[in-house]
Amino acid sequence: MFVAHMTRMLSKFAFSRERCVMQLLKKHILSLLRGLMQAQRWDDSGTLPQQNLRTLVLSIAKGYRRLPAAQHAERLFHHWMEADGKTQLPRTLRGMVFQVGIKKGGDREWTFLLRKYIESTSSTDKVQILAALSRTRSTRKKKWLLNAALQNQVIKTQDFGTIVRQLARSPKSNQLVWKFVQRHWSKLVKKFSLGSSYLSRIVVSITSKYTTRKKYEEVKKFFRSPKNLRNLAFVRQSLEMIKVNILWLKKNKKQIKSWLREEYTETYTTNRHCRPALALKRGRALYVKT
Repeated sequence: MFVAHMTRMLSKFAFSRERCVMQLLKKHILSLLRGLMQAQRWDDSGTLPQQNLRTLVLSIAKGYRRLPAAQHAERLFHHWMEADGKTQLPRTLRGMVFQVGIKKGGDREWTFLLRKYIESTSSTDKVQILAALSRTRSTRKKKWLLNAALQNQVIKTQDFGTIVRQLARSPKSNQLVWKFVQRHWSKLVKKFSLGSSYLSRIVVSITSKYTTRKKYEEVKKFFRSPKNLRNLAFVRQSLEMIKVNILWLKKNKKQIKSWLREEYTETYTTNRHCRPALALKRGRALYVKT
């Protein structure tokens, strides 16, 4: 529960562009979970809750360069790739291994995994593979995945939502997929129908991440004119969730930032994302003195 709460908090600060707070929060998470991260085994042992915790903890650990999790996952991916996918990967960690392989790889890794998506007859494998393919750093490939799924070419249209949910997780990719949905709204309505839960989940998965009044007004404007869809349940839900995020940050951001700054003073004064804020603070102090 604590780990999941920390990841949700990180997401809020990421979408509010609070990079300094993000770095301090990541430092705090590492100080609390380093031992747990390093104690994890790369297998499927344990009960279901233990397996779920392992997957979540290692997924966080792979985001830290100083920890070996990402390198280990990358080695597993390339070993699996060299064997043409015939070697066994831990069932509960396959998705994470795929994601690291794609994020750290290039065209060769991405094309190989796309071929595995085409060849696979397992819906579970297809979802895991698509989630990984969406982690590519290439904007061109992200757009290709969205277009291919929408047109039901190579990627099944039923998998469009999987791609959207993965892209919606990061601020940069979220903006890409939100623009895509806006541009192709009429096609999406024809494909999935306006009142469908599928289309509702697509919209909410994108907009529920937003944390600013500007994005609230942007979403509201898109569904209000000329479509006049603001009374639909998923539109109301989207706007309500953005409001909740805005209020959460308004209530908690200052206190969290202050606590982290005091707790990790060295990181605050040396991290490049915190320096502009520190320089501004010193500049204001100097201005007051003079």
